[in-house]
Amino acid sequence: TNASTLFNTPTDFTLQSSSPAIDAGLNLGSTYEWGLDPASTWPSNIILDNESNYGAGWDMGAYVYTQTSTPSVVMTAPTGTTVSGIVTVSASSTAVSPASISSVQFYLDGSSTLLGTATSSPYTISWNTATTTNGTHTLYALATDNYSNTATSTSITVTVAHPSASSVTASPVTVTVATSTLTVVTTFSKAMNTSVTPSVTFNKDTSDFTQATSSWSNGSTTYTAAYTVASLVTDSGITATISGAEDENGDVAPDVTSNSFAIDTLAPTGTPVATAVVNVASSTLTVVTTFSKAMNTSVAPSITFTPDISADLTAGAASWTDATHYSAAYAATSSVDVSAVATVHGAKDPDGNTAADTSSATFIVDTLAPTGTPVATAVVNVA
Repeated sequence: TNASTLFNTPTDFTLQSSSPAIDAGLNLGSTYEWGLDPASTWPSNIILDNESNYGAGWDMGAYVYTQTSTPSVVMTAPTGTTVSGIVTVSASSTAVSPASISSVQFYLDGSSTLLGTATSSPYTISWNTATTTNGTHTLYALATDNYSNTATSTSITVTVAHPSASSVTASPVTVTVATSTLTVVTTFSKAMNTSVTPSVTFNKDTSDFTQATSSWSNGSTTYTAAYTVASLVTDSGITATISGAEDENGDVAPDVTSNSFAIDTLAPTGTPVATAVVNVASSTLTVVTTFSKAMNTSVAPSITFTPDISADLTAGAASWTDATHYSAAYAATSSVDVSAVATVHGAKDPDGNTAADTSSATFIVDTLAPTGTPVATAVVNVA
């Protein structure tokens, strides 16, 4: 009941002349009891204080007071325009006495998506934005009192900005003996929580990589991880996947995978074989080097001799006969008699790994033809 509209005072339960309780019950007729018409003068023993406030006749029943005034409701959080992760959504709401607030419901982008319901003050829920797309969205609150009166707050606009990796680059494209270090650089769409270290996993043998350093830079938007790569490894089609990075609101960025890269830390080796003996009859020195793997045939190795006999040799044809064999020929000048070794330098494989210098066995260049001085018996006689 509501004393302000039904009764004269909170302590005087006689009906007001305009009370909605008059004639609200079941009409029993004008002379239901003692033949009295409510409009007539009542006997003194049943005269009531509100004798003049009568209805159409005697009635029986209860009057249920209905509150029709709507409550008030105002969104109070989130206060920022950009959100991510777990977000607190709240509203303040007040009902008109004697009503009370039964519930406050929070909706996303219209009435189709109910985020949650609060049934007691403070009216607050947690909104996990993980299932909400990036972009602009609206939030509003719907308050309901215990008389089923409702009120809708003014919508607020927020921008959901989940973190994401805009790029991830593994470099160099081929890790070689010379570089031996792989760097994975990931750039995120927003500032990240630098106390959370992302994980970097590889789709090939992870024992080939040992993390050396990692750091955040560029306003906490760039994560760089460097790895030393094991030697004597050849592999390709390798990728790095970055996962577990979080922004400052705890929103986790989706996993992202780098470009494909290769490893070639297996340096080639060469075995040069020189002509064992170069002489007058066969005055050409040939040095043939066999390498342990296919080489870059656009790079010609150099050949030196110890001791230096380059002045006694004239370089001839030199070429790759195939990807693993390099041949060089030299014409020896006359009047040379020396033992020497040939050393091959600077051969490279297609990934730029340089073969270690290697030397041949000792060979002989002898183009000094011998001369003879015959001496005959000066006189031959009977004696």
